[in-house]
Amino acid sequence: MTRVRPVSHHAPTVIGDACDLVVEHGICWPGGAPRRFRSKSEMKRVATQMGLTNYVRHVPAAGTDKSPHTVSWDTGPAPGADPRPMALLSPDEQAARRAEWYRNE
Repeated sequence: MTRVRPVSHHAPTVIGDACDLVVEHGICWPGGAPRRFRSKSEMKRVATQMGLTNYVRHVPAAGTDKSPHTVSWDTGPAPGADPRPMALLSPDEQAARRAEWYRNE
């Protein structure tokens, strides 16, 4: 007799609650100091206490479905863009990147 195994429509791995994220805006400490979160549930709890909701919104440019703030992960970083995360930048490079972000807001 042949047994047929049922097909599973679930992810083959478990997506955990652990993270290591430093938040500098929004749900930072009341005095404005950056706040480190070690779990997604802790981050959600603090956001809920502050009356905030974590969501991502796609806002395309007028007349198109493209946004200058989103990129395809299939293509890699744009030419001339530094793909290194903040943690790998020197303090001077971090300050320069933040200044560029604030100029573009």
